[in-house]
Amino acid sequence: MDDLIKRVKTILWIVDADYDLYLAEVVPALLEFAKGHCGQSWEVDDVPADVVMFIARATEFHLKTAGMSQEQMGDWSASYTQTLPESILDLLYNHRKVKN
Repeated sequence: MDDLIKRVKTILWIVDADYDLYLAEVVPALLEFAKGHCGQSWEVDDVPADVVMFIARATEFHLKTAGMSQEQMGDWSASYTQTLPESILDLLYNHRKVKN
């Protein structure tokens, strides 16, 4: 799993250890999500590159305010969404098994 976390850090240009605890929790969870979403069972060492990209982009989505769906300035308020955008989920498209 450490190699996968290093790959995600490289994609996201994370060079220090500030997010290591967060990544140690989120990366395995997103890998499990991808496996379930695609109906696949990759080993950690054999995760396809576009699935690694999915994990990185989904991590970035949850790390930053990319999940912000609404913002107001007067008496400031914000709304966040937990739903991943289709552009991120589309990275898994080629790996989905067709259900019979």
